[in-house]
Amino acid sequence: MNQDARVTVTLFHASKRDGLAQLDPAASHSQNLFGPAIYATKDRGTAECQHGPIKSIYQIKATGPFKAIIELNQAFGFQDEFAQKAIEAVCRRYRLTTLPVRVEPVLFWIDGATRELIDRGVTFPAATLINRALADEGIWLLRGVANPITAKLPQDRSIQWAILKADHASIMAEEPRYLPLPEMA
Repeated sequence: MNQDARVTVTLFHASKRDGLAQLDPAASHSQNLFGPAIYATKDRGTAECQHGPIKSIYQIKATGPFKAIIELNQAFGFQDEFAQKAIEAVCRRYRLTTLPVRVEPVLFWIDGATRELIDRGVTFPAATLINRALADEGIWLLRGVANPITAKLPQDRSIQWAILKADHASIMAEEPRYLPLPEMA
């Protein structure tokens, strides 16, 4: 694939706030599926199913370099070389003994790395540390499906796009959580 290849996609993001001019990954909860990020999905219905007092659904455009995406359900060995180097840099940064396994999904490494940091007594949310370190290494997007248990929940039923950097997401439109039903003739 061309090293300059880019991904540009229209997604939906559920928010507890309306009237936003920009989305912020730090505004999400650190206990979210893949840590703090701008969570989005291609399926508007999935966005509507998010927990809490959702006020608006934002239609957003996400764009960034293809090489700077981590495909969570793909094995480490199938990640772009740029993504592999970013993951290896995070391992060095935190001196992790939990290393990615060439044939296992990267999601397993993220789970293990966050557990290792917690076991070491890190009080700052471990998923936040991992996400920020990946973003520092140039990764803008984590993309994948949840584990088989949570993937059955309506809010997690499709591919999750966890955008780590705000400059890779722009708001195209703001809509109410539920669109009005069409009138019957």
